[in-house]
Amino acid sequence: MTSSSSDSSEEEDKKKAEENGSDSDSESGSSESSSEKKKKKKAKKEKKKKKKDKKDKKSKKNKKAEKKGKKKKEKKKKKKKGDDLTEAMRGSVSNQFGKYGIIKAEDFFSKKPEFMLWAQEVRKVNTDILGQMQLKDLFKEYVEDYNTATMPSKKYYNIQVFEQQMSNKRRKKKAETVIDTALQSSLASFDDEKARRDEVLALRAKKQENQISSEVQRLRMNKEKAEDMKHQAMLKTQQSMLSKAGQVEAAGKISERLNPNKVDYAERRAKKLDGPVGFQPEG
Repeated sequence: MTSSSSDSSEEEDKKKAEENGSDSDSESGSSESSSEKKKKKKAKKEKKKKKKDKKDKKSKKNKKAEKKGKKKKEKKKKKKKGDDLTEAMRGSVSNQFGKYGIIKAEDFFSKKPEFMLWAQEVRKVNTDILGQMQLKDLFKEYVEDYNTATMPSKKYYNIQVFEQQMSNKRRKKKAETVIDTALQSSLASFDDEKARRDEVLALRAKKQENQISSEVQRLRMNKEKAEDMKHQAMLKTQQSMLSKAGQVEAAGKISERLNPNKVDYAERRAKKLDGPVGFQPEG
């Protein structure tokens, strides 16, 4: 009996040990699966991050290349613009050459008035103190400016033509001023005429308004007169009917209404016949 009880206890212990073993196995399995999940998640995260970093790097590289290309393009554009400007300036200078003619050192006396004016106004030189050789040297500079058409005013090329042009301009300006004055005077007279015309129109409008008012008044009076005549005709008809019916008193009242002036006269006459107190009219 003792042996059987010990056997049964051993079996129970064995079962418990097996159960504990299975639990530990399941726990270890679950812990292993959890760590694997974490590893996979981490690896996925790192992969995503690497992909993003790669994309950002590529984007930065593209932006840098684009910026560099833009700068290069702008630089090229500026250079081209500068070249075009230089070319234009060169062309301008070459086009200006000989614009007002070409002179030489031998033209000193023919161009002396313009040269002397240029020397005094542009170069600020007192020509009275210069010798003949100094004047000729200065004239060479004048010749260069003349031929390249780089002088500041047209009067230094041909003073007679310049003065003629200025005279024409002054004459034209004066004529324009006269025209403007005449135009202003004309406008002023036009304004006066307009004011008078407006005044006449206002008087006409007022006159027409008065005429319309008088006509309306006349029509109103005619209407009232017609209504009064109609009323009198009606009263006369009533008087005639009452007289025929023998109602003399009622007919008399209507007669008084029809002839108020006659009644007033009769009353005044009656008062006169009565006379003052103590006076008896003759029988």
